[in-house]
Amino acid sequence: IMIDIESVKKRDAVGIILAYDIEGSSLNNLLALLDEINKDLVGLKIHNEILGFSDGENELLYNMCEAYGIFLWEDRKFNDIGATFQKQAKRYEKIRDVISVSPMSGSDILKAETNLDMFVLLEMSSRNNLFTREVSQKILDIVTFEKLSGNDTIKGIICQNTEFINTSLPVLTIKPGINLSATGDALGQTYSNLKGALPDMIVVGRGITLSPDPATEIQ
Repeated sequence: IMIDIESVKKRDAVGIILAYDIEGSSLNNLLALLDEINKDLVGLKIHNEILGFSDGENELLYNMCEAYGIFLWEDRKFNDIGATFQKQAKRYEKIRDVISVSPMSGSDILKAETNLDMFVLLEMSSRNNLFTREVSQKILDIVTFEKLSGNDTIKGIICQNTEFINTSLPVLTIKPGINLSATGDALGQTYSNLKGALPDMIVVGRGITLSPDPATEIQ
């Protein structure tokens, strides 16, 4: 599924991306959850090294997400020289729609040839991370140059703060770390709620997956 920026921005509500990283979970468990809540989602975000799905399972998941009308995002946060990244990306081109990229290695990583859409990491929701405002702004400057140069592969920026959420760039803004009941975990995650500037899409994981009633919680 190719991401249509304009159609997402025209939605009446913020788009919800489900983050699913449950170790030991079977594909059937994930598909059962998606069957229950897919109509309330715009995307699914996973880390395959956590889920450990086989090639066949990844292909089935990709096909099911397409049938549900949601995009499938491998949140790998790629960060390497352009040539290496281009080889890495090819491994996902038939089983994912989107990958995340952290261009700390420089702007060339965003020039790689791939049919995958990219979400570019500007900020993180973890405590004591090194994405200072200056670093985030430099990354946004790179994204701005790439978009003005006609780079249609970049579809969104992953951010936290209002100044980046309110960007005028033709990209989607994605805010992870959303939880309506918890404030964090023991390993540095800091959750936020839906107060303040709203992005185009939010990423919700444990707030939904640990709920006894995911369908009600997502509402």
